[in-house]
Amino acid sequence: MTYIQFLNQFWAVRRKCRISSLQADIYFFLLKECNERGWENPFEISNRLICANLGITEPSLVDARKRLQRAGLIEFQNGKRNAQSPVYELISDKSNLKYLSRNRGESLDESLGESITYNNKTKIKTKIKTKIKTKNKD
Repeated sequence: MTYIQFLNQFWAVRRKCRISSLQADIYFFLLKECNERGWENPFEISNRLICANLGITEPSLVDARKRLQRAGLIEFQNGKRNAQSPVYELISDKSNLKYLSRNRGESLDESLGESITYNNKTKIKTKIKTKIKTKNKD
C-alpha cells in the first residue's frame, strides 16, 4: 500500500468508530517511521523512542497500541526489556479490519469494552444590543 492508501484506510476506520487523538498520534508516528525506513514493514522501534517523540507515558502507549491492534490497523509483538524493542506492522489488508463488517452499529470503544460519555448539549448565548436614538423637540 502507498502512504495515501494507509491514510485513507485510517480515515475509513475512524469514520466507523471512535479513535482517540492519542491512538491517531501513535498510528501516524508509526506510519512516518515505516515511510522513513523505506517501507520496511514490520519494523522494530523502542517504546522509549515513541514515548519521547509523542510526549506520552509508556502505559498510555501500551494501552493505545492494543486498541489500534483490535481495530485492525496494526499488529505488534512485545519487546524484551533491554534486549529487543517491540516489532510493529502496519496492516494493509482490509480483511483484517474485522470490526467493519462485524460491528456495523457498534463503536470501537463499545467493542473494546470502553464506555465513554459524550456531552451533546450545546449552549448558545445571544446578546442583543439596541441603541435607541431619540430626538428632543425643543
